[in-house]
Amino acid sequence: MPMPVETSPLMSGPGSLSQVPGASLPVVATPVANLPPGTLGRTYVRPSAPVPADKHPRSGLIDVRAAGATSVSVQWTHPYRLTDELEGFVDAKDKDVFHFEEKQMLPGVPYIVRIEARYGTEDEPRYQERYARLIMGRIVSIDFDDAR
Repeated sequence: MPMPVETSPLMSGPGSLSQVPGASLPVVATPVANLPPGTLGRTYVRPSAPVPADKHPRSGLIDVRAAGATSVSVQWTHPYRLTDELEGFVDAKDKDVFHFEEKQMLPGVPYIVRIEARYGTEDEPRYQERYARLIMGRIVSIDFDDAR
């Protein structure tokens, strides 16, 4: 004996909107979010790598590629941070790659950072910024050469 299937009265059946000529279901517009440049909204669909085995399992790393940048800084956007910036270093093999690390991330705290790359000279500085979310136990990569 087949089991009865419940359907919504709006979907089909006698007296539903689909049976009324000229009637249609209401259309709900979804809000469009204007995200800042970077990887917010795409963090978990982008490729990432696991942290090395010698790092703490809750650490979060970020690799920033900024070709021609004189310096790169990574600042916290969360109001309850312990420090203002992440400590980092320039890659020994590739001078365009900067590595930053958060030693131990806490579950439930949003680790969103603002990455600022500085180009040019002291007389004519030029800045670019991106925003990214750190992932616990993963290395997130940001490339300033990308359009977004």
